[in-house]
Amino acid sequence: MRSVSRNSLSGNPESQRTDHSLLLLSLFFCAGSMLGLAVFSFFPQLYDVRRIVFFSSAPFLWTLWRFSWPCLLIAFLASSYAGSFVLPFVFAGRGFVLSFCGSVLLNSGRGFSSVLSLVGLSACFSLPAFFLLGETAFRSSHSLFRLYLGDRSLKGSDPSRNRVYFSVLLLFMAAVSRRFFIPLLR
Repeated sequence: MRSVSRNSLSGNPESQRTDHSLLLLSLFFCAGSMLGLAVFSFFPQLYDVRRIVFFSSAPFLWTLWRFSWPCLLIAFLASSYAGSFVLPFVFAGRGFVLSFCGSVLLNSGRGFSSVLSLVGLSACFSLPAFFLLGETAFRSSHSLFRLYLGDRSLKGSDPSRNRVYFSVLLLFMAAVSRRFFIPLLR
């Protein structure tokens, strides 16, 4: 259990410095989501619905890979100072893909509940893992960038193992829901 130091409760501006990495990543995710809706509204014929609907018939390990590769990309970007520039655009891309797929399914004549079961159920598990790992990766890559610029006053940030374990569990649950539960809901 962490103890609260006296400096963190005082008016010390250094102790009250906040980290806006989650806010920045969330804004890029929302911007990507709005862009996905806008692109679909102008070009509704771009995507074939069968690619989304029949995704649940893939083998389990392939399904697990489909949910894990964005998080592996995030982990790779955490080890580079360039990740502080690239990670927000990865979040925008993830938001774009989710909203675009939902728009395609809604336009295909499926109901709102069908879209929630096909896209939303697995996203309820994969998005928290994506954001948990993404925030940690962004902080790490930003610290590396500041170190590259010559800021030697930084302390190393150790990513929490619990975040990683919980993210792996969430990704596994997303793959299980996509592979085994979603076909039952159709």
